[in-house]
Amino acid sequence: KHSDFMALYMLNGKINFAFGSGTGTGPSAGLSLALEGQRSLLDNEWHTIRVEREGSAATLTIDDQQEANNRTDGIEVLDVSPPIYMG
Repeated sequence: KHSDFMALYMLNGKINFAFGSGTGTGPSAGLSLALEGQRSLLDNEWHTIRVEREGSAATLTIDDQQEANNRTDGIEVLDVSPPIYMG
């Protein structure tokens, strides 16, 4: 059973991107990182959202503007399997 995760979701109008290593037994077990956009997208307009994750670093970009970035030591590889759901 896989417990690592990646999630892209909207909460209170702001885009969030999170990933984590779940509850495994390795050195990165239980580590996670979450990014939140700086502005509400509840404006009846179309937007382009891009998330990038490379090793332990993540970036959230909305309409070609970087909204958030961060990193957490220890999460280099995630064990996630299809299907992948967006919505």
